[in-house]
Amino acid sequence: METERQQNIERLKKSLGATINAMAVTVETRDPYTAGHQRRVADLALAISVEMNLKREQIDSIRMASIDS
Repeated sequence: METERQQNIERLKKSLGATINAMAVTVETRDPYTAGHQRRVADLALAISVEMNLKREQIDSIRMASIDS
């Protein structure tokens, strides 16, 4: 039961990540001047959160939030 629950959580995380990425690509397509900015912000936020030794869940949340900002 617990294994199935964890698998469902992982599937939901992947779906959420794909949705956020699709939204970011859509926004960047409409404004080519800022293309790649969201990805660079996400990469920088990821690097900072890793250096801060945050928990994996926090790092993933920060990365996803920075992609859609």
